[in-house]
Amino acid sequence: MPKIVELITSRSDRVTPATRLREVAAHMLATSVSSVIVVDADRAVGIITERDILRLVQRRGSPEQRAGDAMSSPVHAVSADTDFRQAYREAARLGIRRIVVVAPDGQPLGIVNESDFRKHLGPDFFMHLNAVDTLMEQTFPRLPGDAGLDAAVNAMAAVRGSCAVVVDGSQALGVVTEHDVVRFFLNGEQNPPLARVMSRPAITIVNDRPLAEAARLMLTHGIRHLPVVDTAGQLVGLLSEHALMSPLKLDLLDRMINERQSIADSRDQLQGEAARQARYQRALLDNFPFPVWLKDTESRFLTANKAMADVAGLAVDTLIGKSDLDIWPAELADRYRTDDRMVMDSRRNRVITEPIVVDEHAVWHETYKAPVVDENGELLGTVGFSQDISHRQRATDAMRLRNTALAALIGGQPLAEVLDLIARSFEAEMPGWRCAILLADDSGRHLHPGAAPSLPPGFSKAVDGMLIAPGVASSGAAAALRQRIIVGNVFEHPNWVDYRELAHQGDFSACWSEPVLGARGQLLGTFTAYYRTPARPHEDYLDLVTQGAQLTALVVEHQRNAQELNSSLSTFRGIFDSVGEALFILGADHRFLFANTSAEQLFGLPRDQLIGRSHDLFLLPGRCEPETVDRHIGLALAGTPQTLEALVRDAREQVFPVEVRLHDADYFGQPVLIASAVNIAERRNVALRLEIEHDLAQCLATDADREALLAALLKATLRFPELDAGGIYRRLADDSYGLFTERGLSPEFIDQARLFPADTAFAQLANQGQPVCMPATSEEAPEESTPLDAATLRAEGLRCLMQLPVRLGSRTELCLLLAGRQSSQVAPSTRQALEALGSYFGQTLQRLEHQEETRRLQQNLSGIFDTLADFIFVLDLDNHILHYNRAVAETLGYGTAALRSQPILAIHPENLRDIAERSLADVIAGRSVSCPLPMLRADGTEIQVETRIASGYWDGKPALIAIAQDISERLIAEERQRLAASVFDNAHEGIMITDPAGHIVEVNSTFTELTGYTRDEALGKTPDLLKSGHHEPAFYHEMWAKIAADGFWRGEVWNRKKTGEIFVEQLTISTVRNRRGAITHYVAIFTDITLIKQHQQRLEHLAHFDALTQLPNRMLLGDRLQQAKAQAERSGKMLAVCYLDLDNFKPINDEFGHAVGDYLLVDVAQRLKTSVRGGDTVARLGGDEFVLLIGNLGNLGECDHAMARVVNAIAQPFRVSQRQVNVSASIGVTLYPNDSADSDTLLRHADQAMYAAKQAGRNRYHLFDPENDRRARARRDELGRIRAGLAKGEFHLHYQPKVDMRKGVVIGAEALIRWQHPERGLLPPRDFLPAVEDSEAAIELGEWVINEALRQIDAWQRDHGLKLAVSINIAGNHLQHPGFSQRLGELLAHYPAVSPHQIELEVLETAALEDVGTTAALFAECRNLGVSFALDDFGTGYSSLTYFRRLPADLLKIDQSFVRDMLDNPDDLAIVEGVIGLTQAFRRAVIAEGVETVEHGLVLLLLGCDMAQGYGIARPMPPEALPDWIANFQPDELWNLATAFNWSRDDLPMLIAEVDHKRWMRALHASLDDASGSTEPPPLDPHACRFSHWLDSADSRRYVGIPASHEIHGLHARVHDIGRRLVAQHQADDQASVATLREELRQTSEQLAAAIQTIQTETLIGAQRIRR
Repeated sequence: MPKIVELITSRSDRVTPATRLREVAAHMLATSVSSVIVVDADRAVGIITERDILRLVQRRGSPEQRAGDAMSSPVHAVSADTDFRQAYREAARLGIRRIVVVAPDGQPLGIVNESDFRKHLGPDFFMHLNAVDTLMEQTFPRLPGDAGLDAAVNAMAAVRGSCAVVVDGSQALGVVTEHDVVRFFLNGEQNPPLARVMSRPAITIVNDRPLAEAARLMLTHGIRHLPVVDTAGQLVGLLSEHALMSPLKLDLLDRMINERQSIADSRDQLQGEAARQARYQRALLDNFPFPVWLKDTESRFLTANKAMADVAGLAVDTLIGKSDLDIWPAELADRYRTDDRMVMDSRRNRVITEPIVVDEHAVWHETYKAPVVDENGELLGTVGFSQDISHRQRATDAMRLRNTALAALIGGQPLAEVLDLIARSFEAEMPGWRCAILLADDSGRHLHPGAAPSLPPGFSKAVDGMLIAPGVASSGAAAALRQRIIVGNVFEHPNWVDYRELAHQGDFSACWSEPVLGARGQLLGTFTAYYRTPARPHEDYLDLVTQGAQLTALVVEHQRNAQELNSSLSTFRGIFDSVGEALFILGADHRFLFANTSAEQLFGLPRDQLIGRSHDLFLLPGRCEPETVDRHIGLALAGTPQTLEALVRDAREQVFPVEVRLHDADYFGQPVLIASAVNIAERRNVALRLEIEHDLAQCLATDADREALLAALLKATLRFPELDAGGIYRRLADDSYGLFTERGLSPEFIDQARLFPADTAFAQLANQGQPVCMPATSEEAPEESTPLDAATLRAEGLRCLMQLPVRLGSRTELCLLLAGRQSSQVAPSTRQALEALGSYFGQTLQRLEHQEETRRLQQNLSGIFDTLADFIFVLDLDNHILHYNRAVAETLGYGTAALRSQPILAIHPENLRDIAERSLADVIAGRSVSCPLPMLRADGTEIQVETRIASGYWDGKPALIAIAQDISERLIAEERQRLAASVFDNAHEGIMITDPAGHIVEVNSTFTELTGYTRDEALGKTPDLLKSGHHEPAFYHEMWAKIAADGFWRGEVWNRKKTGEIFVEQLTISTVRNRRGAITHYVAIFTDITLIKQHQQRLEHLAHFDALTQLPNRMLLGDRLQQAKAQAERSGKMLAVCYLDLDNFKPINDEFGHAVGDYLLVDVAQRLKTSVRGGDTVARLGGDEFVLLIGNLGNLGECDHAMARVVNAIAQPFRVSQRQVNVSASIGVTLYPNDSADSDTLLRHADQAMYAAKQAGRNRYHLFDPENDRRARARRDELGRIRAGLAKGEFHLHYQPKVDMRKGVVIGAEALIRWQHPERGLLPPRDFLPAVEDSEAAIELGEWVINEALRQIDAWQRDHGLKLAVSINIAGNHLQHPGFSQRLGELLAHYPAVSPHQIELEVLETAALEDVGTTAALFAECRNLGVSFALDDFGTGYSSLTYFRRLPADLLKIDQSFVRDMLDNPDDLAIVEGVIGLTQAFRRAVIAEGVETVEHGLVLLLLGCDMAQGYGIARPMPPEALPDWIANFQPDELWNLATAFNWSRDDLPMLIAEVDHKRWMRALHASLDDASGSTEPPPLDPHACRFSHWLDSADSRRYVGIPASHEIHGLHARVHDIGRRLVAQHQADDQASVATLREELRQTSEQLAAAIQTIQTETLIGAQRIRR
């Protein structure tokens, strides 16, 4: 390795300390050196560099100064023989750029600087380094050309830079270096412009170029600084020689030199490895057993394996570069090239089946071809490989022939053709071999040719009749020995001695023969293969010969079995056809496999049309369910015989029932059903006729009417299977027939066939009286023989008709027209049954007429009985009831049949039956006219009747007719009359009766007593004789109107007695009407109530007025208050409800006595009455409490005036019993309808306000606030609910972690109460704690929280080994509650495992400062227990420094309202910073709550607050979730970065501005992502956002020396411009533009963030330099 002395490029002249700096500068410029050695006595005592000259210029030094004044000393020197690497490392460690090299004797030899190292290493040494932008400096002086040299010198000194770049905007014009400063220092020019000083033009380099290129530029141009520009030529950085050399510090230089050698070694190793890989690839390709190749786009071979070269007949090297046209025939080559082009054009893989010429033969191959593309998608050519598929192709051809053979076999082709195809199929699979099939005859002694398609025609003749014997050729021996015979050369084998001529004729030398054996081992023949030359068999071919023999056996056996089957089937059919029943064979698919002759006859179809069809062919739709038949078939197939009946239709379309029997059987090896079918129409019709006769008889027995009977008759006839519609026609007087009832006919048909006149065919046939069956179509019968025209019948879908006359005697009365839609004719058995029914129908009608006549007679008699209201009984001579009328059935409730056959005495009470019996006997004997005795109703109650009895007849027999009349009302009326007379005479009320004209017709004795008028004086007069003149005429008019409308009137009337005395009577007047509703009389009943009225008036006064003051009392006040409220609602004005209580009234009673007090109350009442208006109310409630109702108040001012008047009136002195006393009044007022409560609540509200007035100092009034009352009641309700929830265990504690952000550890948790409300869910403290503030419930809740927190800490320690400090919030009244510290100690004692130091009590600052002395003492008591204290929500209270100093709180908690908004509100930020400073001054710990984001934590760390809690760290969580959260907690990386650097307070606005930009971006994206459109975007004006506030402030100008700061304004404006366009496109729903603008916004935002980070980096670097 070279020594350091070898790097000295020029010997530096030495100067003495006394040399003038002018001379030093001139020497440096003349020799183009950047430094000189200062020597004294041949020893280096210092060094002067261009940097030293620059400092001198900055200090305004003089060129005349001596070198010793400006030199850098002491000097670092190294020995000349020092390894240059060691020398460089030492210089880098010391931070110097120039090394003084000295001789062994200490004399200086020269200087080695960074340029010398760079030149020695050369540009290539830097090739392994990255691009220029990795080492360029972004913080360097940039100055315009008109700036002075002093500005450049100051800027270079400020950043310890060696140059300044002169710029015009973002363009680099030139560079001012330390060398230029030395030059102007020598000239002595004062502060020239930089445009004259700089070196121009500026030699620049693009930021993405390699560092090696930068090293070459510096070497070429002899410079040490390169301005760095981007691709647009904008200045972005500066690369200095010092920065270029910085990666080579320490041991990097050794490593790089070693890497050079390592790279060379690696290159040789890679070349060797590449050669080995090429050999491996070639070996891999050549070992593929099939051709593989790679072609270019012109189908020229780029590479190929040996198999491909062998196919082409060329060496591999020769094949490379040739095309298909150079190798294959033109036609084949063109096809190959076309395939290649298709693969390349489609860029898709392709599999091609094609012939490839191998040894001048086309062999079928399957070729795979695929396009080859590079990583950029550019097409390079094709790759392919090919496999020989000739064997597979032969197998495919053979299989195709075998399938054809099997198809021919199934199709019934001759056996010879099938065997011929089989032989050909195996020949296709064994190239060069010919096959023959020989068949054994029935004797098994000879073989005969079956197939030999490829052998000469004479071969079959020669082998016909070949003997089956062991020594006979190959086939004869194989058949005899039942084994394979293989003869490799027939001309040498002894079996072929007699058949060699056959071999010559057939042109074969080798022969293999396989016996063809049946399934049971019987010999069927042989399968033999022949080959032209002698050969031994291939194993695959032997398998094929075996397969050929097996396939032949299958075909031959199938052929013979088919012949046997045909023979057996003929025998079976003969037996089957001889059976008389219709027989079917059904397969498992429910289809007919066979049917006999009887089946053909039954259904009218030949056998060939039945086979293959199913039973659905015969089933009658809608009358027989196929599913039911299928179920029976399924059961029969399962082995259970079945019998069923079904309605079917034959080919003649005749409908009839059949009985079917099913049982399983075996039919030529397959399971089937044998079905036998028998026509049971005749049997069914006989049974059906009997059923119909029975049903009609029952219908008659139930007294059915004619219409019901005829409907039943019609319905019965339609039960025959052929019939499904019809009607009954009644013979009319003109001998026509009219439709009486129908069933199953359409309205259109009924319109056509409603009437058949006497001259129609229908009437004529009906009159003949014989049933007639006829077809319904004109093709089958003459038009005139059918009752309707063919078109009508076709439209109705009718196919057969039948007329069935019904005769009464010799005359036809009814005719049934019956029709069928399913059957074309009526079966003879059905006609016979209907003909018999016709006679029965006539008999039925006769019986019906007799019944109807009898019923008419009885109905006439019953009608007479039923119209009478009297109770009529028909009795036999034994007094048993035969019949009774409707009045008995309904009125007495016995129904229509309950009393029949009962004795008449049964309806009389049991205790009166003897009397009834005698009385009835007297009436019957004529001794008495009637019998008045009670009769029983069905419910057991009695009814008074009078019974008369007469003799008569019933049903032709003698009978008694008993008629009982209800006399209950008559008896009641008589009793009423007697009672009325008694009441009239004995009543205590006066009674007066007038006629309709008002004349008195009767009065009782009480009338005379009350009025003084006798009966004689009153009769004939009108009631006007009693008038007193008290009532107006309208009163009497209204009274008589009421009587006319309602029939009565009741009220009070003031009348005059005969003596002239006025009296008050309670009068009731009622109308009396006759049965016609006409008024006959008026009845007036009255009572004298004069005394009652007087007493009532006295009671009412006592009840409503105060006895002492005569003011309204509480009861009357309620009524007055209701009236006043109604008046206020009508007028829209206010009502003042005033509750007044006298102040100091009790001392007057105590001093002067109660009599004086009573006088005083009377005077107060008088003053109150004079203080209010006439319409207002003054009431006394009792004692010294009064209520005033003051209405018609237009506003609150009027109320104030009224209250002032009352207060002043009461405040005036009172003179009572020669004494002067003074009292005052406290008044509570509530205003209605502002306070819209009910009356009682209004008084209560006024009472509450009165107490407020007393508390406020008395002698005043206080206005009630409804909202305060509502809140108070709501709070009481909430307190009760909270206490209940506490008792029910509805409260829980959640825990919010507290962390040390700087250390990244969890320091504790805060216990926060939650209420699991049964209706409202989980409630946070803000929803219920305000209700308990300053109440006893707060103390109860606080004690529960302390106990629960201690229990949970104990559980964490016990179950998880987690020892955690927990802070607990304590209310102020709880803290100052007596015995708090004692109770806290008791709770701690319950949990001995919990250290008191784990408990921190949080007290609100406002609560702690209410009584500082008491609070400080409590703090001291609790601290003695080991508990610490924290002041919660610090900054929201008084925050007095005196108080703060006196309170021994260990921790201050900054209120979350300041922390949460400190990023947005400068005032909040100042408060937070002030609180933190306060805690530092008082040496207290501080924690911040409300840390919502990571950025909040960052700012707090920068302000000096390390501890925090909030949603940005963790939300409050259940206790079971906290251990896992603590185990997984990791501090945010942003906090780690914040703690890693020592930021200045001045940099805080810049850091917050970065946070503000991120928040602005998040807000914009949130607005864009909100599908509802409810989220507003952030401010889009670039001057309205918070980031712009920093950018436009003085805080940002401190970074103006950092180039990145100049980019921020433009980037920020661009971000807002993109944001504006983005919002507009989003509102226009242009999603494509939105996506593009989002990406543009992201890039621009990242550029802005990068610029801010550059400022932060440069700021930190600058701070470190300053500290050094």
